[in-house]
Amino acid sequence: MRQHVTVALALLTIAWAAQAQTFPTRPITVVVPQQAGSFSDNVIRPLLPGLQEQLNQTVIIDNKAGANGIIGAEAVMRAKPDGYTVLLAASSVFVTNANLYKKLSYDPVKDFRSVASLGRVSMMYVTRPDFPAKSVEELVAYAKAQDKPLDIAYGSSTAQLAIALIGSVSGVKFNTIPYKGSPQLMTDLLGGTVQLGVVDAASGTPYVKSGKVRALATTDTMRSPFLPEVPGLAERYPGASLVSWNGLVVPAGTPDDVVQRLYEAVRKVIDTPEVAARYNAASVTPSLSTPAELDKTIREDIVRWGALMRTAGIEKE
Repeated sequence: MRQHVTVALALLTIAWAAQAQTFPTRPITVVVPQQAGSFSDNVIRPLLPGLQEQLNQTVIIDNKAGANGIIGAEAVMRAKPDGYTVLLAASSVFVTNANLYKKLSYDPVKDFRSVASLGRVSMMYVTRPDFPAKSVEELVAYAKAQDKPLDIAYGSSTAQLAIALIGSVSGVKFNTIPYKGSPQLMTDLLGGTVQLGVVDAASGTPYVKSGKVRALATTDTMRSPFLPEVPGLAERYPGASLVSWNGLVVPAGTPDDVVQRLYEAVRKVIDTPEVAARYNAASVTPSLSTPAELDKTIREDIVRWGALMRTAGIEKE
């Protein structure tokens, strides 16, 4: 009996190896757990022509939006671990959800294997041009001089965490004003309904470039290539950062060689002039990492973002 088991395992190993050597032999589906036209969608679509060339196969985008990305993540988690079904994961789907739900239907660490990170975007603290503070230092001093907490608007859970971040490092308490999204917030900021807000850098960059709003800082550890004059919060408060990322992951159990094949295809495509041009148009900062590096980011962000969420008063549902 033991001999039969050994033979079976050997045959299975040979089969997996053969598959990895020939992978891919049919189209690959990338599940995007957000709507078409979303930031995540804008991260993956510029890579499609190059990925198809590198893999010599069709790469199909399947937008499965809903339930904060849970629907798409579940679909990939349950897929066969052969590399033909890939998830465009995002920090909101892996990190935020891991800290938001008491019973999440998937484990971001145990149920998936990382392939590569693709793009990153930080939050941005923005004001009207006539706002008294022109820097983070001036904002903190101005806020502390007020009789009551300053109003600050936000349009996403990540933006809410950015408020918790600056509050925790500066000691300033803000009165938070929730919006359904960054577009509505920006409309009210331009109209004067609100004076101070937090939006994702991709949404805010066009307004900053046009001079309609002022950016005090971003939550990235590095300055954006699109707004090199805007400092990161960490330049004033070392270690203070909050960066959202998008990356490719596959179901747990996917063979090493298949993961490496996918990673190499991404590596060869992401720095091409064609991708750079489309990323630049969408204010996406390319950020390639290895499978091991993305694994590390996921584990660390779950812990760090969780602490920020508790600071912001966001409890698990």
